[in-house]
Amino acid sequence: MTATIIPFPTARVPRTPARDPEGASAPTEAARTARQLRMLEELAEVGMGLARVAGARATGPAGTDGIAGHALDFGRVARAVRQTIALAVKLRAERRMRERDPVADAATERQLRMLQELAEIGLAVAKAPG
Repeated sequence: MTATIIPFPTARVPRTPARDPEGASAPTEAARTARQLRMLEELAEVGMGLARVAGARATGPAGTDGIAGHALDFGRVARAVRQTIALAVKLRAERRMRERDPVADAATERQLRMLQELAEIGLAVAKAPG
C-alpha cells in the first residue's frame, strides 16, 4: 500500500484577539469545544473512509502486497478511529453535563453507527484468509 503524503501547513498563525487565549475576546469554552468536536467528527469520517478501503483490501483477493499488510493497516486505522470517537463522546458528555444538546446527541448516534460498521469490517478482516 503506497502512502500519500499530504503536506500540512507549518506557518505560524498570527495571534489575533480572537485566537489569543489571554485576550479579552478569546473564544468561549463552548465555542472551543464545538470547534474541537467538529474537527474530531471530520477526523473520524476520514478515518472511516481509510478503514473501509483497508478492510476491502484485507478481505479481497490477495495482491502483490499480501493481505496481512492490509489487515495491519486496517487495525491501525480502526484503533485511531475508535480513539477519535471516544474523545468526541467524552467531550460531548462533559458538555451534556452543563447543557442538553440535540445536535450533540445526533452526532453521538452517527458515531455509534460508525463504531458498529467498524466492528463489522473488523470481523470480516479477522475472518479473511491469510
